[in-house]
Amino acid sequence: MSNKQAIERIRDAARNDAEALAQIFEATTISDDGTPRGRLNAILAATESSIVPGLQTGITFHDIGFRREFKDPWPHSDNQVGHFLTAVGLSFNPSKVAESFLGRTLRDWLGADAGLTDEEVAIRLCVGHEKAPDPGIGTALGGASVGALGGAVGAAIGAPTAVLLAFRTQFAAATAADVTVFRSAESNLGSATPLDIAAASATLRGIAVTPTNRGNSFEDLLLSNYGWRLGQMFSDGRITARSVAAAWVRANLK
Repeated sequence: MSNKQAIERIRDAARNDAEALAQIFEATTISDDGTPRGRLNAILAATESSIVPGLQTGITFHDIGFRREFKDPWPHSDNQVGHFLTAVGLSFNPSKVAESFLGRTLRDWLGADAGLTDEEVAIRLCVGHEKAPDPGIGTALGGASVGALGGAVGAAIGAPTAVLLAFRTQFAAATAADVTVFRSAESNLGSATPLDIAAASATLRGIAVTPTNRGNSFEDLLLSNYGWRLGQMFSDGRITARSVAAAWVRANLK
């Protein structure tokens, strides 16, 4: 059984999506190298989108069981497990944005300035995703249709290209000031359990989110901030066991 299949079974058996997220960090049915970092890498590999690298929406989830503050008001984008894991992955491995995809790095697709660090690019991507509208389903379909003129390979390239160019618009919507606010909000989460959601939320309000834009919400921005924190904890060794990550999810997101 593949890790993707194992995660789907956990999802189907869990009481809700938030609990499923906790369980995939501790389940014995997922194969990894036995370390917390190895478990995260296994989860990220199994949940990665087939269209865009670093986007962890390859398995369908929703937002059942998440705290009210994290529930996405947009039904088409309520995969809060995937949204959270995207932020975790970019925080844990910001160099993901420098990987090559369809002949160019993700940084190049986004039009990122050479002076920005990979971490700054990753944060801008998280923030910009809530400052400019999500690409609609027609974006990918339109790209695939144009790409189909070049046959099966053209269609396979056309869809992700169209989505990546739409993400470029979102990335451009984030500013250096937004990055500063995002980092400050993550710091204001504190270190107690549960994290200080009120302090982080108050700080994040310094980033302008237009909730009438397709897919944009403050709830998603806050969830990304939490995801960024967990990614940092995996990176610096504060997650010392898979059970620690599961407990963190239950204490802070459910």
